[in-house]
Amino acid sequence: MQLHFEMENFTSLSVTRRINWNIDYKGQNPPPDSEKVVTELTVVQRDIQAILPLAMDTEIINTAILTGRTVAIPVKMVSIEMNGVVTDVSAFVQCKSSNEDIVKVSMNCDYVFVNGKETRGSMSARVIFSYEHLSAPLELTVWVPKLPLLVELSTRDSDADDDDDERRVSRGCTLQYQRALVKVLTQFHTTSTEGTDQVITMLGPDWQVDVTDLVQDSLKVADPRIAELVDRTVLVGLELGATVLKILWARREVAVGESFDRRERSKSFGRHRNNGRLMDAAGEKIRRRSITLNVPMDHS
Repeated sequence: MQLHFEMENFTSLSVTRRINWNIDYKGQNPPPDSEKVVTELTVVQRDIQAILPLAMDTEIINTAILTGRTVAIPVKMVSIEMNGVVTDVSAFVQCKSSNEDIVKVSMNCDYVFVNGKETRGSMSARVIFSYEHLSAPLELTVWVPKLPLLVELSTRDSDADDDDDERRVSRGCTLQYQRALVKVLTQFHTTSTEGTDQVITMLGPDWQVDVTDLVQDSLKVADPRIAELVDRTVLVGLELGATVLKILWARREVAVGESFDRRERSKSFGRHRNNGRLMDAAGEKIRRRSITLNVPMDHS
């Protein structure tokens, strides 16, 4: 059996209508309306076979957890008709993230983003886009930084510092200013699939990512009488004593050398008596390979 319908006065690219129908049998009275079958039909002007989300990238490195600045990827939606015609339907779609703790989508469905409020990553994050009676997923891999961050303090060794040391040593035992370069490292990781605990580390477990440039504005010395930061990433001792270097930002607080459960030993930094070269700054040496991660400053 075939039914032919004709629609007039389309107000949109597609319309939905309900019809009540039944089968009449010879010799039987027609059933009442309450017993008729209700069928909902979607009538479209074009023979659209599929919709497709197009993204600039399918991987997001969630640096927003560190910086508070949104990381976004633009998305366009196109429809594909039976005759091969491709049409931009971005202005007409609806969308929803399958898990906003991993990735979010804008109200206008024109970009996916992370803003630092996320709690985990995933190799199978999904945003579902819908257009008329069709839907299509955009699958993404989202990487998140491992917390707490690792901080490396390395002795600053330069010709100028050596000359200063020699002049101070020639006058006898004096207080030597301890100077150290600050480097902040972490690993970015994700989970293999939804609902599993298998953790995958970006580039492999032996790699650390240098995120100093991302968090240098958030480095703070707990006691500025003991030490200060010069040029954002050079730690200089001022007085005898010990203090803690922290990384503070809008949504997290990490103390140098401390984990969130406070079980690890706190790393201190100060000024010490020394007759010779500068003493090594306290800190954990990360003897692993590393890369540097930079994010454009125009992210809002």
